[in-house]
Amino acid sequence: MSGRRPFWQTKPCPEWCDEEHCEATDPEERYHFHRGPVVSVVMTKLRAVPRQLGPRVSGWDPVVVDVSIDQHVDAAEPTITLGDGLYDMTPAEAYRLGMGLVEAARMGGFEPVEGE
Repeated sequence: MSGRRPFWQTKPCPEWCDEEHCEATDPEERYHFHRGPVVSVVMTKLRAVPRQLGPRVSGWDPVVVDVSIDQHVDAAEPTITLGDGLYDMTPAEAYRLGMGLVEAARMGGFEPVEGE
């Protein structure tokens, strides 16, 4: 990124933002973005999605759930999104959900391997 901020951006970008902001951006589209998901998880318990090749199903693709982050420049905090806009959360809500998932995984017998 250039390091120079457009006139409408009064604060520096969060460290996770990799958007190149410009002067002409519409006010409704002035967001900090992290390109690509923060994490993608292949969901093996969910039914696979059919891959279409014309009118026929040519195979099956796994369901992938992405976690992403963005923040409008006027917002007090970012939005954490689970799935394709399925759930939008505050950072505190995302943290609580994450800790709940970790606890449920441990209750289910999952033990992380070093480096996971």
